[in-house]
Amino acid sequence: MRKELERLIREQSEFKDEITNDQCLYDDIGIDSLSIVDLINQVEKAFNISFLESEVKEIKTVDHLINQVKSKINK
Repeated sequence: MRKELERLIREQSEFKDEITNDQCLYDDIGIDSLSIVDLINQVEKAFNISFLESEVKEIKTVDHLINQVKSKINK
């Protein structure tokens, strides 16, 4: 799951360095507000899950994204 999320994050950014859990998707990785929508759409398709708008607003770091995906998969 993590490798797939990293791949999707890289597709939405030009980030080439190592991706760590504590990195901010916006400030550290450089994903903007439009790209986050595309990223979430790709994550939803890849893992066959869906997010509420309120859940998306809470996703700030790589760790937040991983935890949200894990919680959706485990339901």
